[in-house]
Amino acid sequence: MRRNPLDRTSVITVLFAATLTACDSALSPNAELSEARRRWADKGPASYSMDLFRSCECTPEMTGPVVVNVQNGTMQSRFYRTGGTVPPNIAPSFPGVEGLFDLIADARQRNAHRVEVRFDRELGYPAWLVIDYDRAIADDESTYSVMAFRRL
Repeated sequence: MRRNPLDRTSVITVLFAATLTACDSALSPNAELSEARRRWADKGPASYSMDLFRSCECTPEMTGPVVVNVQNGTMQSRFYRTGGTVPPNIAPSFPGVEGLFDLIADARQRNAHRVEVRFDRELGYPAWLVIDYDRAIADDESTYSVMAFRRL
């Protein structure tokens, strides 16, 4: 039985179109960040609490986990999950959601060697991110993980 060449061409055309569509729908890193910020602006609560863990080659008090409390868009407190308030000189290492967005934007603007982010699908906040500014410098990378997010 002879094959119909039109069937083979149709399959190739459909596969090619699907590949183009998949590539076309992927957002650039900056567009992805903008979209996540938009979701956060639209759906994110003004008051929230989150457990933020930071992994780095640094002292234990710089890693957390830290409970970050934000009320009406303003940082209210940062305290270690194990007890005790985060000292003022370390507090900026544990930002709220807006600060995490700013870290990502800054890393991209400074052409960091590696910036990987996973955004929360519903609210858009950065749920996990890795920043490595310089490939040639050992141990300069930081990882931030939102372990628990709670609306207040």
